[in-house]
Amino acid sequence: MKAPAAEVRTLATVTDYTRLCQLPAPAHPLLALIDLEKTRNNVLPADLTPLVQQLYTVWVKKNLKGRVHYGHQSYDFGEGVMGFMAPGQMFAVDASLDISAVSGWMLMFHPDLLLKHPLGQKIAGYGFFSYQVHEALHLSAQEEALLDGLLAGIRAEYERPIDAFSQDVIVAQLDVLLTTSLTINETAFRLGFEYPQYFSRLFKRKTGLTPAAFRFSAQ
Repeated sequence: MKAPAAEVRTLATVTDYTRLCQLPAPAHPLLALIDLEKTRNNVLPADLTPLVQQLYTVWVKKNLKGRVHYGHQSYDFGEGVMGFMAPGQMFAVDASLDISAVSGWMLMFHPDLLLKHPLGQKIAGYGFFSYQVHEALHLSAQEEALLDGLLAGIRAEYERPIDAFSQDVIVAQLDVLLTTSLTINETAFRLGFEYPQYFSRLFKRKTGLTPAAFRFSAQ
């Protein structure tokens, strides 16, 4: 007799995830930025049923003792590592996973955040979101510091009241987080700004840094 298939829970929105883990509601309907040290008691639901998220997830996790199963691989997150997950991918954790000392951050965003932006087309081609990746990325202390700086910029915009430009600025910051190959002018044009100078003024007003300074902080 065939064994019954394992139950899999699907999370369609960032709010589905925060509700499942009893976290505060996300500050943006399409994006959640989670400080793992402050929320370590709610990083995982009590029910460890395998999950499929219809979300993009980028994380840096440290001091997570145990194994996480992602696709056909199993990863040890004892050291500081960076990982990525794309919509429709499944992950599960061992019941023995120890999150009592976990720190780092997790950034989750719905594909709709990128709908009107070229990043929405490019992101599907980024190999680090693929199941074929056989290990998470181990980070140096310097790389962790650079990523923390980038996340501070995203967090500042994430925690502000949403306005007509919030999404453009957040997507520009995500583009820097995932790739820095575009020029500032190219980024502005791809975000739909006719004049790059206007994009630069808006970006500085919203983040306190020019796009060039923000990018330099990530190098």
